[in-house]
Amino acid sequence: MIIKRLSTLMTTHLFKNKQNTLSAKKTVLEDAIRSEDEPMLPLISTGIAKLKIKKGAKIIDVRSEEEYQEKHLADSILIPLPDLPRHINSLDKKTDYLILCAIGVRAATATTMLRKAGINASCIKDGLNKWPFEIIEKQQLELILFDFCPFAQRAVITLKEAGVHHKLTYLDPDNLPDWFASVSPFGKVPILRVNDKTTIFESSVINELVDNLSSKQMLPSDPIELGLCRSWIEFSSTLLSQLTGMICAKNAVDFMVIHTDFLENLQRLEEQLISQGRFFTGKNILSLVDSSYAPLFMRMEYLNQYFDLYTKNDIPMIQRWATDLLSSDSVVHSVPSDFSSIYYAFIQRRGGDGYLLNTVLLPKLKKAA
Repeated sequence: MIIKRLSTLMTTHLFKNKQNTLSAKKTVLEDAIRSEDEPMLPLISTGIAKLKIKKGAKIIDVRSEEEYQEKHLADSILIPLPDLPRHINSLDKKTDYLILCAIGVRAATATTMLRKAGINASCIKDGLNKWPFEIIEKQQLELILFDFCPFAQRAVITLKEAGVHHKLTYLDPDNLPDWFASVSPFGKVPILRVNDKTTIFESSVINELVDNLSSKQMLPSDPIELGLCRSWIEFSSTLLSQLTGMICAKNAVDFMVIHTDFLENLQRLEEQLISQGRFFTGKNILSLVDSSYAPLFMRMEYLNQYFDLYTKNDIPMIQRWATDLLSSDSVVHSVPSDFSSIYYAFIQRRGGDGYLLNTVLLPKLKKAA
């Protein structure tokens, strides 16, 4: 009886082991079959991620906009996880993408989604919370400006378009506070004060800093395209200077010389523009080039009401570009509502004894009144 009982137990044990072995083999087989459709999720450490970034890999941050504003990695692309499906087709299948979130959970979901779509994506293990390298954290930004300054307006447009939280402090150029000289080496605006201590000056430098702090990528990453954009940003400064030069010109001859050069430069700009897209880069994304030209176009439109500063039909590409720019919310709200009065006061201030004000504008204004 005892021997029979032991035999029964051994038979049962062996049968169960065989079942477990078959079950384990079945699970492995099912996993192998499933892995053909769902490739194993590639997890990479922060150290490997850092090396890949140096070799050209791009970071996609799938957290929310609010989380991104608090802290993020430099040059990362913000695509919140709920928005990812509609952005997949715009991603380059030849690019190496590193997917990031706070702790890795959303990044794992996003990585799986992208790899199913044929995108070369890897998940950064443990997420931003365990990232040991440099992180850009939320800054307290205060932009110090004059209400009439086109260069300061550039920075306002960029801040608004980038969605970066900021404070505007308008100063009266005739009644500057004592601290202004210590924050503005050239006595000019705009000045960006960061965390109430560090000050950044020059509008183009401020704009690039804001771009780096935001997720909008308002400059291209390609070095040639980036150089092109920077060149035409500088060109806009020349046009703005010529506009001010016309306001300050004392006589008709000086005015006409500057005006002629201005029109020639507008033609150079016209030839540069491409025919697709709303903005300078040919895409429906407002870039730092656009934020640099919008103040110029706003002032050109004002002056063209009173004399033939330019002929719209001669610069159709610029005219279309200007129309789109001047209707953008970030541009519309970049100046006080009484900008026309502000700009006229500037013309009086800079060109009170000039040809433009006394010979061109005042007669037209008196006639209109």
